[in-house]
Amino acid sequence: MKISQSIPPALVFAAFLLASPAYSAETPAGGNRGPGSGVDTPAITPPDYVFTDIGALAGGTSSAIGISSTGHVTGFATFSGLQQAITYFSGTLTNLGALGNASVNSLGNGINAAGTVVGDSEYTAPGGSSIVAVVNSGKGDTAIGLMGVVQATSGNIYPTSSSMAINNSGAVVGYAQVPELKNSTVLDTLPFVYVGGKTTYLTGMIGLTSEALAINNLGEIVGYSSTSYKHAFLYTKGGVTQLGGLPNSNFSVASGINDAGEITGESGNSNTTARDIFSYKNGVMTDLGTLGGQVAQAAGINNNGDIVGESNLNFSDNFTNLVPFIYTNGAMTPLANFNISGASGYTLETANAINDAGQIVGQAVAPDGFPHAYLLTPFAESVAPGISSPLSDALKLKGDNLTLIPAISGSDPLKIQWYKNGLAIAGATNATYSLSNMAPGNSGNYAVVATNLVGTVSSNMTLTVVIPPAISKPPVGLAVAVGKAIKFTATMTGSAPLVYQWQVSTDGGSTWSNVTNGNGTTGVTAATLNIASATQGLNANEYRCTVNNAANLPVVTTPVSLAVGSAPKITTPPANLTEIAGQDATFTVSISGFPAPTFQWFKGKNALNGQTSATLNLTNVQATDANTYSVTVTNAFGALTAKASLVVIVPAGISTQPANATVVAGKGAKFSVVATGTSKLTYQWQISTDGGTTFTAISKATANSYSIAKTTGAMSGQEFRCVVNNAAAQAATSNPATLTVN
Repeated sequence: MKISQSIPPALVFAAFLLASPAYSAETPAGGNRGPGSGVDTPAITPPDYVFTDIGALAGGTSSAIGISSTGHVTGFATFSGLQQAITYFSGTLTNLGALGNASVNSLGNGINAAGTVVGDSEYTAPGGSSIVAVVNSGKGDTAIGLMGVVQATSGNIYPTSSSMAINNSGAVVGYAQVPELKNSTVLDTLPFVYVGGKTTYLTGMIGLTSEALAINNLGEIVGYSSTSYKHAFLYTKGGVTQLGGLPNSNFSVASGINDAGEITGESGNSNTTARDIFSYKNGVMTDLGTLGGQVAQAAGINNNGDIVGESNLNFSDNFTNLVPFIYTNGAMTPLANFNISGASGYTLETANAINDAGQIVGQAVAPDGFPHAYLLTPFAESVAPGISSPLSDALKLKGDNLTLIPAISGSDPLKIQWYKNGLAIAGATNATYSLSNMAPGNSGNYAVVATNLVGTVSSNMTLTVVIPPAISKPPVGLAVAVGKAIKFTATMTGSAPLVYQWQVSTDGGSTWSNVTNGNGTTGVTAATLNIASATQGLNANEYRCTVNNAANLPVVTTPVSLAVGSAPKITTPPANLTEIAGQDATFTVSISGFPAPTFQWFKGKNALNGQTSATLNLTNVQATDANTYSVTVTNAFGALTAKASLVVIVPAGISTQPANATVVAGKGAKFSVVATGTSKLTYQWQISTDGGTTFTAISKATANSYSIAKTTGAMSGQEFRCVVNNAAAQAATSNPATLTVN
């Protein structure tokens, strides 16, 4: 497994493999001899491994990168000048193509027991192309990674993502470059896990670059995250464990994990490029060393704890002259040291993965000079497994019985295992497999895998146990405001896949037509119909859903109605009023909304009986009518309240008239008046010297009383009165009071 950060992974992997230094299976290392070493090997000595050239097309290259527990292989091969993902099984090499387009490159990084491949593919993007993580279950690539293209002032940025591994449950891990929120021209690399069609980024990483590289069947994930250097991590149950590194190291990468939780990878000092293979288990990291040189790189580990990768033999080689090895039984050994049947003329270059059967895949330079994918299988005499009656897809009804008889042959020891959805079926190790009184839970993808030490063969089928659809929860009618989203849901039972089709009637249910996607409408063939924005034209439509499956016994839900309207909106609120007591007051509100809203007027907090129109009329208002008035406007889609105030002004009046005054000359005199009416009251005293015929205002006499400090005889007979007024502008004039001076 190769690790890259900034260059698309498919191109990096191919370039590395093609540039790898040669290490021949014919050349012994460390004093050990291998095939073709010039030393005679007794004919009776069986080989350790059987070599299989997975091959490539004429003049092309290939490399095997991943192998499953069932012996399915993935990697890449060149087809018509393109590097594209492959699968290989039982002598058949299959081109998986690329994402939506056969004219771009792709790569297979990992494969599980069901034969599902993960990797990455190029895709066309505006202004160029990029790389995206994909899953391929034999029916074409499905993109699961970031596919956006960021346009930046500095030029185009094409985010890259890649799927690196998949377990037998179908969980996929990898990494994706994601534009930073604060700076869209900068890319962070984040690890992800893809389960059940949902991609989730792993949290708790350190630094801005992290990659998930491997996952076991328990869902435990390993990889690395970076600050200045890479740091190996284990991600399990939503938590991250930093694995640290070997003594005196500042660098570590975890590249493989088995179902026992044993982790392998490499650790060392990036300043000197020295690194060793490690094994990590139960919190302890063990240094497994190198083949004697400065550098070793781990590629994969199986459930037996066997590790494969590459290392150099001489300290001075650094990253040159790497040779493939296997670490098993406590020792690291070059693969070329083993007796390998069929490898004559080939030079082994890489060891990229190993499964529990001990099968190893990688790349070797073929006699034609081109790199070819290879498979090493531990040797056993006699015949490889075979299946003469392959499984075929079956559709059955609930309660049926089924016996599968694939007619398996092959030499002992022959191991047979039946699988359902990529997981081994406990106890299903016979040449036949039976199911009785089947239920929907028996539906799934079944496979039988026969393995011996020479090879592996498998056969697959899809079993569907059908229950006709039934309605468990029908859709319900809706009342939706204009502009709001509409959602109808039909909850159904029955065998998957259920086929939905929503229908609409615009004539009260007399005729029905299929709803189509577009113009904001989605999900017309799903359990939930979504309409992004309700319009007035949809009011009174009826909707229903037809549902079918392989039983071909469709059901139709009861029609439901849709009411579309708009919440009330006050276009002209009532105005504040100031009225004189005795006058009439009228509040009016203008509104919009559908259906037509209702009204309720309030005085303060008290509802006014019968006041349920857009206008509130108050007649002969008095001081007690002054208050805050409000109106609440309501329909099925909402309610609003508007307020206004009423101020009532009571005109000025005289409640206590000024009294006549008789004083002795030289003494003072005082006249007073008591007035009523709404504040603010104003006062103006007047004087008449002609017996009340005319009155003139007295300067500065503007209080409710008027005083004369010292009377004279000439003042006798003068008359005094007060004019009282307020905002009503309806002045009240007091009676005149006479001054008598003796």
